[in-house]
Amino acid sequence: MRIFINELKKIFNLKNILVLLLINVALYFLFVEFDIEYFPNGRPENDAYRIGVSIINEKGNNLKDEDTNYLCKMKENMRKKANDYLKNNEKAKKLNIKDYVNFEEERSKAQGARSKDLENFHDDIFFKDGVNVFWELQTIDYYINNFKYKEERLKVLQTEEDHFKFSQTKKAYKDRLNEIRKNKSQNSILPWFVFENYNNLIRYSSIAIIISIIFMIAPIFTRDARNSLELLQYTTRKGRNLYKDKIKTAIIASLIIMTIQLGVLSFLYTTRTYSVNMFYNSNINSCFTGYLFWVNITFIQYIILTGVLLYIVGIIVTLITCYVSRKISNYMPLIGTLIPVSVFLIYITKSVIVNIVGIIGVFKYKVPIIIAVLTLISTTSVVTRYRKEKKIDIVL
Repeated sequence: MRIFINELKKIFNLKNILVLLLINVALYFLFVEFDIEYFPNGRPENDAYRIGVSIINEKGNNLKDEDTNYLCKMKENMRKKANDYLKNNEKAKKLNIKDYVNFEEERSKAQGARSKDLENFHDDIFFKDGVNVFWELQTIDYYINNFKYKEERLKVLQTEEDHFKFSQTKKAYKDRLNEIRKNKSQNSILPWFVFENYNNLIRYSSIAIIISIIFMIAPIFTRDARNSLELLQYTTRKGRNLYKDKIKTAIIASLIIMTIQLGVLSFLYTTRTYSVNMFYNSNINSCFTGYLFWVNITFIQYIILTGVLLYIVGIIVTLITCYVSRKISNYMPLIGTLIPVSVFLIYITKSVIVNIVGIIGVFKYKVPIIIAVLTLISTTSVVTRYRKEKKIDIVL
């Protein structure tokens, strides 16, 4: 325990903590701040958010197949509000606009000076006055069309099985589409921007996690080698077991780093002005996300899944960093080696492992295979080195 505490103190020394804090603040403003601060990102996302929340409040997280009529009625109520606005608007009276439908028809066929007047009035409504109901009318069509034509979308996707090379994968693809059709998971309310916002956050947060782990763990063996402490350590059995203790300490330290980072991200994500907790129980295969998946899980389960994947990646990064640190006894070569390693790990994590996990257009076991290969490489390297540590000779 004393060795563990001492090694942990070396990792979490004040200088390292301050530099790590600066690194994470810089990465936050570079990659994460936008998706935290600007959600929903202007219009029509603001309006789509209000409509989505309204639907869930009235109908729950899942619609029924016959609820196309409900969405159309919602549009009709919006149109009535727009008509009331136009009837009481002086500029609309001057332009002889009777109602919303008439307004759209006039804009499409008007020419010359009248066309310019109508476009100016349109811009006043949408951008100067920002009348919500007119924006909502533009957005509700997205909900109606995606829900109304979800079956047609499945039929189109069933014709795209040929991009899979193996017959077993083609069969699994067909079976999954039929399963989605049967379980009605497309009927869930999960707007596209809610899912994409989280996907961006977790992808860019993975950059901060990987860089933080490598920065904090990299000197764990190099520091001792540079100070020639190994000559003392390897003269005793306990000293030779120090390799294993350092690996354990590095893993614990990485788990602490990841937990703090993901905890801060969760806090920022859940305390924003526009909460997404009402979408947690919506299925990620919703026809409003624009994606279909191999798995049948809710949005909150997807969040947990990506978090678990990041923890696994974090441990893999830790083991690889420890192995490289043990092989290199000087800081400059250590940095030179870890830069390409970190670039590769960041790329594979950000682009594949936590990026739209389980999307149906990608081979079902791609992420598990990548995780398994990286785990095998990292653990094999560390275990092989551990066996060598037990019988290595001291060279003066």
